Amino acid sequence: MSYAGIATATGTRLDSASKHTMACKLDDALHVEWHDKMSNARTNIQNNKYQFAMQKDELVLNVTQKLYTASVLRSGAKAYPAVVTSTGAMPWIVKAGLQTLYGSTSGDKFLSMRDCDKLLEQMARYTTVNPADQKIIKRMWGTMPFFTAQGYALGTAWASPHSGDTVGTVLVGGMVTVRNGAFACRSGQPVMFYFDFEEANFCNKQITNANGSIVYEGERNDDNCERIDEKRNMKTVDDRAPLDANAAGRKRARELEYDQYALDSAGKRGIALPKPYVLQQGSHHYGDRIRVFAKCINGGRPHDMVDLMLMTQSL
Repeated sequence: MSYAGIATATGTRLDSASKHTMACKLDDALHVEWHDKMSNARTNIQNNKYQFAMQKDELVLNVTQKLYTASVLRSGAKAYPAVVTSTGAMPWIVKAGLQTLYGSTSGDKFLSMRDCDKLLEQMARYTTVNPADQKIIKRMWGTMPFFTAQGYALGTAWASPHSGDTVGTVLVGGMVTVRNGAFACRSGQPVMFYFDFEEANFCNKQITNANGSIVYEGERNDDNCERIDEKRNMKTVDDRAPLDANAAGRKRARELEYDQYALDSAGKRGIALPKPYVLQQGSHHYGDRIRVFAKCINGGRPHDMVDLMLMTQSL
């Protein structure tokens, strides 16, 4: 059972003497590519700047490295590391592709999913991909980045130069108090990042699956239906326990704090959040293992504030 950590109970933040920071630039070109209609992308990024901005305490993802390097057309040489804090306006079908990619249990399967045709073949097993969706995912998959955790934002940066400075400071090493995701985190556990549209891939309570095996809290559960709902960017079938009143209140408080409470286009979606890395039936899961970036120092309940030690320098 999880309880509130000191950070939440006392309303204080962890401060470590040793900090490593780096200036990083939001990749506006990538956000443009993730728009269904690229002709209006720049205008949308300016008008809805908070959906694409990097703000304090958000988990920052490095997108300099591409998933399939042979498909890279533009130069990778940049003055600052290219980063994002959300998937922006990425269509739901491409998010389904990312969900399929990170569902890879082995490295061989993960590498094969870099090929868009093999990815679509895998996706066809649980969802219908029409020709228009195929065209979208093929265009975006060619420049899809290999997401890695860069650190946590210490300030604000904008995706559009018309909105403000596009370069911000990111904490890449040290200890920091941050918002927890939808799964309880305990001291000593390795911590990975997941996208909010992957939440239903993991159990939020201990259950017994169809094979009679125990699936622990935070463990990946393949028994869940893998079909994604276009409107909610979530799975349509989900056997997780409903949130109790306290957990729902904490989640609402965090979303209000980070401008993500709105359920329509005004809310920021496609963000990365921390969760404990839990073995799947006693075995490592490749798609999750490669996303480990920190260790939990002081844990907490779902949507609490927790203390993490970043280990991005050695990962």
